[in-house]
Amino acid sequence: MEKRSLQISFYCVNTQVLWKDEEAIKNALLVDKKIAELGLDAIFTSSAEDVVSVKKVTSKIRIGIVYDPVFLEKLEMIRRQGAEVLIFDEIEACDNSDTLLQRIKELGFLILVRTRNPLDIPKSVLEMVDIIKWTFLEEIPFDNHEDEKKQLEQFKAKNQDIAIIYGANTISTNIVLNSLIMGVDGVGEEDCGRNTYEKRKEMLQVVNDYKNVQVFLNS
Repeated sequence: MEKRSLQISFYCVNTQVLWKDEEAIKNALLVDKKIAELGLDAIFTSSAEDVVSVKKVTSKIRIGIVYDPVFLEKLEMIRRQGAEVLIFDEIEACDNSDTLLQRIKELGFLILVRTRNPLDIPKSVLEMVDIIKWTFLEEIPFDNHEDEKKQLEQFKAKNQDIAIIYGANTISTNIVLNSLIMGVDGVGEEDCGRNTYEKRKEMLQVVNDYKNVQVFLNS
């Protein structure tokens, strides 16, 4: 199956829980403008109810929603409204995941899976996954990650079409730098249930950090 890759995988903001309606639109506009300036790709997590409003005012961000079984009969409509990414938690535990993901891919969604161990995900499922947000680094010093580095290298060698995002509790320049040095493709919040950025200034600063680190590593 042909993969559709992101230019740069950067899972940016936690909108689903904290920012809705007008607040979600304001933040989406800010992120959309910032990534256009910096030449980045970003996934902006929205509530399903805000997809239409966010899509109307943005052009660069890729709108993601967290999958819920109640959306099953609405997926085609949600895709038409502008959502591009469906986000799953621990997909290996989903019933009939192969059939479900096949349908989702046919609708044109990118599939993002949040997991603590992608090695547990069946190969048949991995073949349909585009992005994995791996939370194995959480709260562990980067100099203690030799085993995880080996796992990451082995996983990427076998799954070259899957982008890996490090899911962090708190994102900082140091987190971004060490994550990209380690070999991940992007950085983002661990899940949509935490408040990593209460202030818009901080939210946008981490995007600048991400770009600056990339420039530094490629210089």
